[in-house]
Amino acid sequence: MMKIHRLVSVATLALAAAGAAQAQVFYAGGSLGGSYWDVEEVPGASIDQSDFGFKVHLGFEFSPYVAVELGWADVGKARFSGGGISGDLKGSGAYLDLVGTLPVAEGWVLLGRFGAFNGKAKGTVSGLGSTSDSGNDVKFGVGLEWHVNRQVAIRGEWERYRFEVFGDQGDVDLWSAGVNVRF
Repeated sequence: MMKIHRLVSVATLALAAAGAAQAQVFYAGGSLGGSYWDVEEVPGASIDQSDFGFKVHLGFEFSPYVAVELGWADVGKARFSGGGISGDLKGSGAYLDLVGTLPVAEGWVLLGRFGAFNGKAKGTVSGLGSTSDSGNDVKFGVGLEWHVNRQVAIRGEWERYRFEVFGDQGDVDLWSAGVNVRF
C-alpha cells in the first residue's frame, strides 16, 4: 500500500511539473510603428518630431501573467531646419522589460511593461558634424494582444523610451503593431 502511495505522489508531482513546464514559453516578435520625439523648440527652426520606429524582441513567459523581454528598438529621428542650419537627432538601444499580462476576454490580453533602456542618440548639424551619446533610463508602456492561435499573437502597444543623452532627458513615444510567435 505504501508503494502505491509513493507512486501516486510521484505521478502527481510529475504531472504538476509537466503542467508548470508547459506554462513556461519562449517567444520572439517584432513591431513597426510611428515614433514621436518630445524635444525642445529650436529658436527660428521648424521641427519634425514624428518618424518611423521598430523593435524586435525575445521573451520568456514564466506564467500566463508574467514575462520578461529582451529587445532592440530603433525610435527613429527628429529633424529640424531653419535659421541657416538643419540637422537631426536619432535614437536606438537595447531594453529589458518585465511584462505583466491580464486576460480580459477569450483570446484578448492587456499588457503592461516596465523596464530599463540603454539608449544611444546621434545628433547631426549641417556644417558642424555629428556627435553621439548614450545613457540608461527607464521605459514603460501598455498594450493589447490578441491570440490568433496558440503560437501566434498580434500586439498593439504604446511605449515611452526615456534616456539621458547630451546632458538632457530624452523622451520618445512609440506607437506600434506587431506579431509574437511562440516556440
